[in-house]
Order: sequence, then structure tokens, then C-alpha cells
Amino acid sequence: MKLNQRSTSGAGLPECLSAGKHRFARFASQSMWLLLGVLLIGTFLSVAVHNTATVTLPSIASEFGSTLAEVQWVTIAIGLSAAAVAMPAGYLGDRYSRKQLFTAGMILLAGSSVAAGLAPSLGSLVIARGVQGIGTAMVGVTSIAIAVTLFPASDRGKVLGITSATVGFSALVAPAVGGILVDALGWRWAYHALAVPAVVGGFGAWLLLNIDTPYAKTTPFDWIGATTLAIGVTSLVLAMANGPSIGWSDPTIWGLSLASIAMLGVHIRWELKVPHPLFDLRLLRRRAVATCLGSRVVLLMAFAPAGFLVPFYVQGVMGLSARDLGFILIPGVAAYTVVAALAGRLSDRWTPRPFLIAGPLFSVAGLLSLAWLGANTPLVVLVGALMIHNVSLALLTSPSLNGLLTALPPELHSVGVGFINTTGTVTSMVSVTLITAVVTGVMTHTGTEASINAITDDPSAVAVFLNGWLIACLLQAGFALIAGVIGYMYPKQYRTT
Repeated sequence: MKLNQRSTSGAGLPECLSAGKHRFARFASQSMWLLLGVLLIGTFLSVAVHNTATVTLPSIASEFGSTLAEVQWVTIAIGLSAAAVAMPAGYLGDRYSRKQLFTAGMILLAGSSVAAGLAPSLGSLVIARGVQGIGTAMVGVTSIAIAVTLFPASDRGKVLGITSATVGFSALVAPAVGGILVDALGWRWAYHALAVPAVVGGFGAWLLLNIDTPYAKTTPFDWIGATTLAIGVTSLVLAMANGPSIGWSDPTIWGLSLASIAMLGVHIRWELKVPHPLFDLRLLRRRAVATCLGSRVVLLMAFAPAGFLVPFYVQGVMGLSARDLGFILIPGVAAYTVVAALAGRLSDRWTPRPFLIAGPLFSVAGLLSLAWLGANTPLVVLVGALMIHNVSLALLTSPSLNGLLTALPPELHSVGVGFINTTGTVTSMVSVTLITAVVTGVMTHTGTEASINAITDDPSAVAVFLNGWLIACLLQAGFALIAGVIGYMYPKQYRTT
């Protein structure tokens, strides 16, 4: 059943039949948008479950008497499981049933959200968060693949733009709503509340989604590829997450790093020779695939660390509160939401290439503006620089995904999204670790303690931190330039429609 392919022309029909056909066309169009709304609930939740944790961590640490190093696992667990499961989940969705995988993911999100709210200990909460990560992976990779099959190829960018705007809206709303619930009812209700839209979305998908795209049910599942990928990604994320706290020279970090290199090497070798790989890496030879993915991944190297450093600047250098930080970030997220929707729509009319170039250039402008911030810089300059930087990612996100899905066979859309999500998670971890090492190295080289307390209490530490901040921003601007060069190499005549 392909609603979008039915003709709406009534030429040559009796008047009553023509009117009936137009009514059916309107109903079909309304049905597609209703189904998209169900899928967007999943998109909203996939982001909300990550962002809600931010406002609950202080209360969780207080209730369980946990240290910062221990409570960080509440955020690590969900990212870790989502990264490890995204590609296998996409593979299963492409080969069997995207609808069933999406519905199961929503049910898993509902159950794990309730379990997180009922957790009697930090360990059980971390386990529940890990299950949430599996649910977000299942929902995230299938929702986009289903959405683009509901509409004609000429509207793919518009749909992806709306999806990206939903991501921005969730990033804007979820922490605010979560904070209200934490203050009014306690941190547990911030997790319980996530179960409500999960149930609504899961029931809506089960009831309304009657469009599915199984392509090759007889294809055997690539267990070796899935296992080696999961071990490799998990080892890498664990090494990156724990290296700064326990020391990069620790044998555990070395062991995790070597295990990651070995497993990912085996994975790549296996995927290149197996008849039915988890994701055919030979597709990266396609110029459109390589440039869309490459520009997206490299821009993340320039994007994630800026967000990581900003809280230290706002609270440590400017002396503002965490609440002030939230208000400072709102304009940038709002700009992302609006521009992402517009960029996706325009990528249908043009090609992704202008956006793959413009996005990184905006990033360079934003990062150079951030690089020269000082202790007495007006707040409006910071807000403006962050808006420019957020716009850069909004310009690139939907068009790059549009170009990538256009270049991939339809039967690989879910696993393709999973590949993007996995590489994005790993890249973000690597980039934050790299920038942390730069700033920490600059501060410790001068004998300054690399902590927000030192920046707040010691005026001399501010200048040292700002030196590290400058180097970090310039390094990120270099990554953004590379992303722009990669985007420039996108095939000029390769259109998404």
C-alpha cells in the first residue's frame, strides 16, 4: 500500500467518481502526515531520554550517595548501548519488519523508563538506562527509514528536515520539562513521564502503520559482524569515557583500546568479504555516500567539543549559574530547529552540495567568534556565536542524510541510519576526549588545576583556561574547514530527486 503514489487526477471520470477520488487523495495525504506524527513521537523520545538525564544527575547522586565518576554511568550507559545496537537493529529492520522493530522499541522505551524511575540502586538505574539505549537505537534507525517511504522522493528532504527540527525541539523542551518534574515530584518522575509518549507512540504504530518494506527475509543475519562491531564500539566508548578519570596510562584503558582496534579491524575485514554484510563498506566508494558521511562526521569533530566547553566558560569564567546556562543555550537550539526544517526542504529543490559547504563555513565563523571570547565579553556575543555554530549543524544534518539515503538502496536505509548514528556517537566521544586533553594539557602545563572550581576561585586560572579554549576552538575550526572541503567534493549534478 503506497498512499503517496495514487493519482489525484479525476479527468475522464464521472463527477461523483472524480469527487470520491479527490476525497481519497485528501484522506491519503492526511494519513501520511498522521503516520509521520507517530514516527516523530519516537524521534522526540530518542532525544528526550538522553537529555532528561542531565537535570536528574544531581538528585540521583544525592539520593544514592554517588560520586561524579559513578553517576556519569547514567549517561554513558545509554550512549554505549545505543551505539553498539544501532547497526544490528537497522539490519534487522531492513530484512524483516521496520514496523515491528519500531513498535518493539517503543515498548522497550516505555518499560525501561518505568524501571529507571523505580530503580532501588544506582546499578539498577544504569542497567535500565542501558535498555533505554537499545530502545532508542531500535526506534531511531527505523523511524527515518519508514518516514521516507511514506512520501515521494521529491519530499524526502522536507520529511528529514521536520525530523531534524523535532530533534532540536526535543533538545529544547525535554530538559525544561524534566527540570520541572524533578523540582515538583522528584527525579524518578522525570523518567516515569517518558513512558507516557512511548506507550502512545507504540500503540499508534501498532494500530496505524500498515506500510512496511521487507526486502530480503531470507538473508542470514551477520552475527560475526554484529558481535565484532558491538565489542569494538563498546571498548572504544569505555576507553574514551574513563580515560580522563582513571588515566590514559592505566592498563585497563590500554586493554580496552587494543581490544577496540582489534575488534574493529576484524569487523572491517569480515564485512568486506562476507556475502551479506551488516553494512556493505564498499558502498563508501560511492562519492555521494563518502562525501555526505565524511562531511557529517568531520563536522561533529568541530561541533561536540564546543558544547562541552561552553558550560565551563559560562559558569567558571563568566560566573553565571547552571540556570543561566540553560537560558543562554535556548536561542541556539531554537535556531537549529528552524533552520534544520528549512534546509531539509530546500535540499529537495537544490542538491545537498551547497549545504555541505555552507554548514562547515558557518561552523568556522561560529568557532572563530567563540575562540576570542574573554573574561569580560558581552553575553550577547556568546549567544550570537552559539547561534551561528548551531545553525552550521542544522544546515548540514538534513541535506547530508537526504543525499546519503538517495545514494543508498532503499533496502539499506535503516542500517544506513544506524551506521550514521554509530559513527556519530564514536566521533563525539573522540572529539570531546581530544579537546579535553588539549585544555587540560594547557592548564596542567602551567601548574593550574584543570577543574571548574579552580577557574571560579583563581583569577589567574581564567587566563590559562582561555588560552586552552583558544587553541581548542582553532583546532575545531580546522576540522570544520576539512568538512567543508569534503562537502565541496559532493557530485555537482547528483540530485536527491
